[in-house]
Amino acid sequence: MSNETVSPFSTDPAEPLDNPKGSYPHLVVRIMSAVYQRESIEVREGEPSVHVGHRNAYVQHPVPFTADGSISEGCRKLLLGGVLKAVIRTGHRMCVVWQLGVCSYVECDGRIDKSRDAPSGGVSLPTKIEFDKRVPFDLVS
Repeated sequence: MSNETVSPFSTDPAEPLDNPKGSYPHLVVRIMSAVYQRESIEVREGEPSVHVGHRNAYVQHPVPFTADGSISEGCRKLLLGGVLKAVIRTGHRMCVVWQLGVCSYVECDGRIDKSRDAPSGGVSLPTKIEFDKRVPFDLVS
């Protein structure tokens, strides 16, 4: 009997990293070297709250947007704090893509690095990995 655990796969097809729907911000999760998964982030108004999970990521802030429609500084900080907690909890590096050419890489050591280049290339998996869950891995079955 093994004590190993793995992240389960979902039957949902993967989404391209290049964001064809134009939905910003979004999250790119590094599953392993050259294997990435894009997750949508819902931005909403309300009491400060953030959650980062497979097919369930949101940030909620009293003033989520500026007058020009971009994400407010307070909302950005709240989201980055939640992503950092998720990175530490899951062990997967993540990148918040705020808009084309503007992103923040969140590292396991707590660093948050600004960049103009979002993750690209790599392998597109046929299904999504539920990166925030762990299930027993039974080698016998």
